[in-house]
Parts: sequence; C-alpha cells; structure tokens
Amino acid sequence: MRERDPSDSISRRNVLKTVGGSFAGASLLAGRSAAQEAAEVEPVTFDVECERDGGQGNRAGRVHLANEPGFTDVRPWIEARVEAVNGSYRRSIVLGPGASTSAVSGLENGTYTVGTYFDPDSEGHFDPDSADPVLAAEETFQVDCPGPYEFDLAFESRPAVVGETVRIDAVPSRPPERGFNYYWDFEAGESDGISGDPTTREATDEPQVEYVYDEPGEYEVELTVEFLDESELTVSEVLTVVDPDLLTPPRRQPDPTRAVLSGE
Repeated sequence: MRERDPSDSISRRNVLKTVGGSFAGASLLAGRSAAQEAAEVEPVTFDVECERDGGQGNRAGRVHLANEPGFTDVRPWIEARVEAVNGSYRRSIVLGPGASTSAVSGLENGTYTVGTYFDPDSEGHFDPDSADPVLAAEETFQVDCPGPYEFDLAFESRPAVVGETVRIDAVPSRPPERGFNYYWDFEAGESDGISGDPTTREATDEPQVEYVYDEPGEYEVELTVEFLDESELTVSEVLTVVDPDLLTPPRRQPDPTRAVLSGE
C-alpha cells in the first residue's frame, strides 16, 4: 500500500465526516478536484427479516445488503461488516459497484451493526487484505425473531363427564405458518392406553379433537405435534372425568312434558 500524501484531495478525516451521502466512485478516489472532495460516501443499504421456519418455528434473522448507486451510476467496491454488539458474531462481505447485493443469514436475536468500509488507496477496488480500511458509516439494527413453537392443551369443560363429548384443543404459542400433524392419546397413563388400545388414540391435521370417556377417573391426555421437518414436540396434561350423578348440583335433564307444552 502506498504512503498517503498530505496533499491528497481526500483525507481520512474528511471521509469519516461524510456519512449518509453519495459516492462518485473511482474518480473520487483518484481525483483531486474540489467537486470530488465534496462528494460523500453513501453507506450500504440493508433490510432485516426473519427467515421462514422449516420445522419447530425457530426463525433466525437475515440481513440483505446492497451497494446501490447514489447520484452517479458508479460506486466503489466496499466492505460491509455485520457484527454483533456483544462480540459473538462478525461477518464481512465485499460488494462490487453497480447495485451489488448479498445477504447474511442465521443471525440469532440481538443487536448488530452494519459498517461500510472502503480502501481510499485502492482506486475504486476494495482490497480485503488492506491493513487500513476506512469506516465511512455505521448503523445499528435489531434481530427479534420468534423461537420454537410451544403448545398447551385446552379442554372445553373440566372436569369432563362420563358419556359426554369433551373437546380438546392444541393451543400454540403463536399462529402456525403451516399445517402440522397432531397425534392424540386420551389415556396415555393407562395400562391399555398408548401401549395397547388403539381406540384411545387419534391422528388429525387440525389442532382440535373430540372424545368421550366411558369411565370416571384421572386420565393423562398426551399430544404429539409433528412438524414439517418430522421433528416432534410432546405435551401432556391430566384430565379428571367424573360420573354425572356425582356432580353438584346435578345437571338438569330436559323435561319432555315442558317441551311438548311449549311447542319446542
């Protein structure tokens, strides 16, 4: 790398002050006119999104980077550095002139910076091995993407009653983006449950199911959710089923005489 000449028209001090404008490209780096001195370095543009999940809902962040032209159609080669504020991540990408784009994926939740660097001695071409690149601009962004899905079981009525239909819902921590498979076991804790009696199990592609218990007792209801990548999540909860004659107050039965008299 050549030694800097104090008479150069663009000094490091001037470059560090030129944040947020446009860059006239290689002609600025090599030229010496007053107009070229006034040109500014435009920072790399970027946008942040959450990647679409392919399994249990854990979505990493992705930042798209672009070296877009400013008021001229010529931009220098630049280096975009994506760094985590806590120091746990750093990635550098060299972007060429003329709306060059790239992306950094797999970002965990946290705060990051995007730094725009260029080499004033390279005459428009960024040298990745440059010992002294210049920071032209730096901006901060946040990655806040959802984590894995969680599910709870919700029962239409508790306790359930022998001989009456009870609806059970799988309640996700957030609305699923895609459909899953649901495998229910209504007597998972019983000796004739999942290990024996297939009538106590059911598979659905909807997050709800109905079931009727024939005997009172404590039943472990187990749900296994199968995701698109064939990974699974299992949750369970104990449901109490009671005899209708033991309810207090007892449930009133329809009065057939009243129904006839009222025309119902």
